[in-house]
Amino acid sequence: MVSLGTDDFATDPFQGNHQVGNREQQAGAFMHELGHNLGLRHGGGVDINCKPNYLSVMNYAFTFPAPVSNRPLDYSRSALATLDEVELYEPDGVSASTPSGLTTAYGQTGVSPTIRTAPTGQPIDWNRDDFDGDDGVEESINNFSPNIPECYDISALTSLTGYDDWSNIKLPFTHLERMPTVQAFSLLIMK
Repeated sequence: MVSLGTDDFATDPFQGNHQVGNREQQAGAFMHELGHNLGLRHGGGVDINCKPNYLSVMNYAFTFPAPVSNRPLDYSRSALATLDEVELYEPDGVSASTPSGLTTAYGQTGVSPTIRTAPTGQPIDWNRDDFDGDDGVEESINNFSPNIPECYDISALTSLTGYDDWSNIKLPFTHLERMPTVQAFSLLIMK
């Protein structure tokens, strides 16, 4: 079962004005939850969420059309280069995406971070000093907002790895007896 029930989602006047989301929100939520049944996690192979180098509907920054309004409704098609939050190299930004020309979202260290977007394959001013040529920048770039707990981590900086979803999808449909109960139940609902 997938439910869209926060005040941020569109309401359905024909169903008692319940928050059900618009078509893009519903599509993103459905595809995200289906991805869990295909063996994908919020960071691809790991559960580190909101990574700027993981352009997938599994990443909360790309599940819905905000903050990246032109994001494709897709799983990631390539593993972008690793980003080390202890030593970011601004001229590299986030490596070029597949398909090319996609936009990413990133945050910053601090109690009240703001989300910014930038094109892939171009320099990014990670530390926001209006110069995108710094080397050795230390910044928590997957730290978005206290309002999104899954994207708010002001603890230790880490290495953020890219992930190619399509190459790592697990298709357990022919072996239902091997699937955990929750996944098997979700799979049956979707048929």
